[in-house]
Amino acid sequence: MSGNGILNPNIVQPFASTFQILSAYPFVTTRKDLAQSEYLQGKQDWYHFNNVWAYNYTISTLNGASGQKKYAPYYFITNEEKVSYIRGQALHIAAYSTIATTGIFNNIS
Repeated sequence: MSGNGILNPNIVQPFASTFQILSAYPFVTTRKDLAQSEYLQGKQDWYHFNNVWAYNYTISTLNGASGQKKYAPYYFITNEEKVSYIRGQALHIAAYSTIATTGIFNNIS
């Protein structure tokens, strides 16, 4: 269960290798005028994106290996969680715009 009493459908443990991929892109911000609260929120959004991306990468790999859609992509429990993911994705693209053109930070489903 999630903290709000809703059953969490995200039950697959992401592969450790997905975090190795993401470790090549550490948290950085392109803005220098952030208040501490904005910086901390950005960092939280960054790592939330990493966790969802890792989960979906794992699901995509498992589904591809089995040849069927056995597992569903990450399910956002709340709208705030989805918004955090979107903000984290935007931060990744802003920080690593060159690599972002390859599609590495695209949604995986």
